This record gives sequence, structure tokens and C-alpha cells, in this order.
Amino acid sequence: SPAPAALFTTRHQELGTARRGRPPPQVLKQVWQSGERYTLDQFEAKSRAFAKAHLAGLRDPTPLAVESLFWKASADRPIYIEYANDVPGSGFAASAQSHRRPHKKRRREGAPNSVDEGEKATGWKLSCSPWNLQAIARAPGSLTRFMPDDVPGVTSPMVYIGMLFSWFAWHIEDHELHSLNFLHTGAPKTWYAVPGDRAAELEEVIRVHGYGGNPDRLGIPLSYVCAITIFIIVVL
Repeated sequence: SPAPAALFTTRHQELGTARRGRPPPQVLKQVWQSGERYTLDQFEAKSRAFAKAHLAGLRDPTPLAVESLFWKASADRPIYIEYANDVPGSGFAASAQSHRRPHKKRRREGAPNSVDEGEKATGWKLSCSPWNLQAIARAPGSLTRFMPDDVPGVTSPMVYIGMLFSWFAWHIEDHELHSLNFLHTGAPKTWYAVPGDRAAELEEVIRVHGYGGNPDRLGIPLSYVCAITIFIIVVL
């Protein structure tokens, strides 16, 4: 019998302001555990229904048009969206290295075409790619291959699952490492990025417009505030 579909939990996130037409006192939005568990198919069905309801009046839902709707919604009454983050795993198949031994074993058992069939299978080319996120951290030339333990999100990939208007916090990657991201399926995703040499200017914008000039009222260093503030990466 087939293995049961994997389940993941989601979080609710808030988009919008409490008072229409008035800017909020700070840009921090609420994010909390939803308590809901979904299979990927179940979450996709819910996401499609949400998108259909919010894009009903849009003739041509181009990425730019949807982005405009997102920013309009960010200044309107709050709505609540679900997303899942830090889900262990990857859309990539296991690296080709892990496939070779089983194929050799099957060949000895009288299945001479097993390798050829595997190479034609869906995902085989991706699994052989040097950019396979399941293998790149341990690839020759990568310093992370010297790390003895697994560090999720650094030496092993994680999956993020979003829906229309999902957003993710503006942040700096762990230890200021580079980031590798692949959109495996779904609608386009909009990214916002600022080069490192303009970081001080971005921090000033966040300090003034995001925290009313007083980012340390909770005793949080500005550098940390900049990593968690919701100047938004939009998942469309």
C-alpha cells in the first residue's frame, strides 16, 4: 500500500492595519501557530480557493497586478493568511550518489535496465545537478562539508509553503551566508533585496518608518530588529 501523505503544520500571519487609513504604530505583524495540519494537496486546494476569492475582480493576474493588490491589502483591514516554514526536506530528489548503489544491487539481481530506467525517471536530472540542495552543502569546494553535524537550513534544505499574499520577514541569512532558493511549484514569487553596501540606509528607513525612531524600546539591538522586521518578501 502507498505510504501516507506527509503532514505539515502552518502558521497564521496578519496582513493589513488595525485602523483603515491610519498607519500602525510599528510594522511588526502577528504570526502565530494555526494548529492546522495539511497534506500538500489539502493546502493547495485551500490556497486556490483563497486566491480565487481575492483575485475575482482581476482580469489579468500578472505578478505586478498581484503585487499591487498585496500592498493595497497591507493598508486595509487585516486579513489572515497561512504558510508553513522550516519544513524538513526538499523538492529535489536524493542526490545521484545515493541512487547508484541500489542500482548496482538490482543489476546483480537480474535487472540490467534498472539504471537506464532510473536515469529516465522524473527528477533524475535534478538529482544529478550540482545545485541539488540535498547535496550541495557537502560538495567539493564547499566549506560546510567540514561541519560534522547537520544544521537544518545550512547543511540540509528546508521547504517553505505559501499561498497568495503570504509574506516572509526581511532578514539576514544565518551567519551572513548566501542563500539558495528554488521555486519548485506554484505561482511566481516576488523578492525584494537590498545590496549589502546599502544596509545602513535600509536600517535607517526601518528605524524611522518601522519603529517610530525608537527601535530599542524592547531592548532589541537595531541589527536584530532589521533581521526580523516585516519589510516584506511576498510569496504570490
